[in-house]
Amino acid sequence: MSRNNGRRRIITGIITFLMIIFVLFGYFLVALESEHDCIGEECLICECIEQCESILINFGRSVALKLILAVPLIICLLKTLISITRYADTTPVSQKVQLNN
Repeated sequence: MSRNNGRRRIITGIITFLMIIFVLFGYFLVALESEHDCIGEECLICECIEQCESILINFGRSVALKLILAVPLIICLLKTLISITRYADTTPVSQKVQLNN
């Protein structure tokens, strides 16, 4: 079981790294080619910039949507954790009291 978890973590890390590289590549491409000499209606650079911009916009929307959905869940979990720790029963074991016979 732990071998599969290790592989999954490695694959997840690689995919995350590649996504970051592609997003940064898109930003740099748009920044570098934003003031190019356009040749007209069928300019390949303009098409590439439009594709990069659409990918970046869609990526931003999906991340924002996930954050919007995750924040209330995280707040609820934190409130639950705080209430559990506040109202947890104290026992001699939790207070590390030595019990003598």
